[in-house]
Amino acid sequence: MYSSNNNQASMASEKISHFTNEFINSLIHFKTNIRYKDILDYLSDSFKEKEQTPFFVVQADYTEIFI
Repeated sequence: MYSSNNNQASMASEKISHFTNEFINSLIHFKTNIRYKDILDYLSDSFKEKEQTPFFVVQADYTEIFI
């Protein structure tokens, strides 16, 4: 997972990047049995209207459990 496309800047506040913040929020949102697909979907929705677009390289079927 990358926080933005290669032609974009990754946005950040003083202490944490927006991508990292939303990644953490996804873990808090789902709490248990979190699949990679859940995280990807959450991040995609979170950045729909923002200046950066996360970039995902996936070689799986999305159903593996992350936590």
